[in-house]
Amino acid sequence: MPLLVAKPLSFKPKYIIITVFGIGSMVFFQSSSLDTNSSLNINVYHVIFMFLYYSTWIFLIKYVNGAASALPSLREVSGHQIFMFAVSGLLIVLLHFAISNAIYHPIRSILLGRWESPWAEWASIFPRASLSRVIDFMVIASVLKVISINKMLNEKNLKLINLESQLNQTQLAALKAQLNPHFLFNSLHAVSTLIGYDDDKARNMTIKISGLLRKMLENSDKHTHTLREELDYIKDYLEIEQERFYDRLEIDFNLEESSLAAEVPNLILQPIVENAFKHGISRLEGKGYIKIDSKMSPDHQLLCIMVENTSPGNSAETSLGVGLENVKKRLFQHYGTEAELVVTPTKTTYKTELNIPQKA
Repeated sequence: MPLLVAKPLSFKPKYIIITVFGIGSMVFFQSSSLDTNSSLNINVYHVIFMFLYYSTWIFLIKYVNGAASALPSLREVSGHQIFMFAVSGLLIVLLHFAISNAIYHPIRSILLGRWESPWAEWASIFPRASLSRVIDFMVIASVLKVISINKMLNEKNLKLINLESQLNQTQLAALKAQLNPHFLFNSLHAVSTLIGYDDDKARNMTIKISGLLRKMLENSDKHTHTLREELDYIKDYLEIEQERFYDRLEIDFNLEESSLAAEVPNLILQPIVENAFKHGISRLEGKGYIKIDSKMSPDHQLLCIMVENTSPGNSAETSLGVGLENVKKRLFQHYGTEAELVVTPTKTTYKTELNIPQKA
């Protein structure tokens, strides 16, 4: 990490100008006095120096922000980061002393009308002047860090609000799909055909239909859960659909045991499986299949889920539908660019792959 890093500010420069103007006004009045004739006497040298002093901080504030931003939260800070912060601060303090005095001394010499060597004066004021600059650096760095943390918290809150909105939209969409008259008609028709023929199966199917709604309500306040919980919901959904399609549908799970404890966004697979039925299985004249695979990467930092289904022969398109677009947006909001949604359509199959990062 470089010792001097300039990082742009997260707030508008006008606030710096207002602050410096306020400090400058205080310096002006502190450097002024009234004599016996009520005339205003101003310490010009003091005003000029203080103007240069704070102007130099404005010039270096991006470097102070760079040093402050290099420090993470107190719970995560390391000795190396503290050392780098201290060294960066020391360099900034020395740079501030050199710049402010290098500009101030020629100006003062011009006003006095004579040139004086600055070295002796600089050596005498260096300890006291450096201490005041260290204090200024710590105050400015602390303020900038607080502003940065506040902005980060606001962004996290906004992201959380967006996640809640997306989750609610997904739940509403899933609920709408489950309560769709066509879906209910077909499901209830399948139940009615089982009554008197296989009452236990009819009862189990009715329980699964109500269970879908119950699980949605139970998980309404959760943004993520385990893949095992997600698959429990999906299996109920698939079993209901399998009753509808009888021997036309084959369902295959190939799940790596270690992947079942991985975290996934709530209801992330529901739009994918629904898409498989809507655009695939329901349009087939013959038999079809849905296969769901899951596995962890060798370092267990990435969960890979694959959903593949039979296609009617016209799915060789790479564009995403509304359901898959929503899945892609939710992944981005949860994980940024670290997550990935890949679709691989052919003339006979449609494969959707999810790569979801796992926190250590």
